[in-house]
Amino acid sequence: MRICRKCGAQVADGVMACPQCGAPM
Repeated sequence: MRICRKCGAQVADGVMACPQCGAPM
């Protein structure tokens, strides 16, 4: 798991964009 820099949501490894805010990872 990673943390989105923009919104702080947890994002699964391998996901290219944050599902919460859409920011590219």
